[in-house]
Amino acid sequence: DDDLVVEADAVDLRRVGLAAVRRRAPTRSPLWTRLGLAGLAAIAVVLVLPLFFAGTKNRLAQGTRIGGMDVSGLTATQAKSQLAAQAARLATVPVSFTAGGRRFRLTARRLGVAADWGAAVDSAMRNGGGMGIVRGYRRLSLELFPKDLAPPTRAYDAGLDYELELITAAVDASPRDAKLVRRGLHITIAGGAPGRRLDREAARSKIVEALASFSRAPVALPVATAAPRVTVASLT
Repeated sequence: DDDLVVEADAVDLRRVGLAAVRRRAPTRSPLWTRLGLAGLAAIAVVLVLPLFFAGTKNRLAQGTRIGGMDVSGLTATQAKSQLAAQAARLATVPVSFTAGGRRFRLTARRLGVAADWGAAVDSAMRNGGGMGIVRGYRRLSLELFPKDLAPPTRAYDAGLDYELELITAAVDASPRDAKLVRRGLHITIAGGAPGRRLDREAARSKIVEALASFSRAPVALPVATAAPRVTVASLT
């Protein structure tokens, strides 16, 4: 009899355990289902979303700018043709460069400044190229963060050096030291003045970059200030 009672108790315990498992199962199953669906949705977004931005590999990505011109959606041939035509139109249009209160007008044709638009377009095609998803991610990045590519440029060095010499001669000024001056029986101090110096290397880069671009806005050339060695304070 005792064995029957123990066996009956064991059966009851198993039934209670099964009932508890059945009660808990519904609470866990929807959670894992939701997590699984969320994971599948995330994978779908990661794999499918870029395909909407992939476009065609034979055309430049949206958000592509070269030398300040928007060439989005053009083929490489169309982009090169339009860029070259615009550069030809602006070759004789001067850019005003300012330094030390002076203004200097230069043109791309005068200094032999020319950009390699073909190389710039080829680089842009590579930036937005690739296969399928890779191309989609690259082009999505370009749409969110557009880039303006600067083309490789060349210039007539002798002509550029000559113009820089003229600008330097007009802009550079040595600093003037303060000094003691006698006026009758009195000694006074004549104030000095700071000098200025054109940063030729930086100016060279700015001139070539500005003339190679499609903007004709005025450009300020870098000028450094040179302080006098003797000041009013030191003489005082």
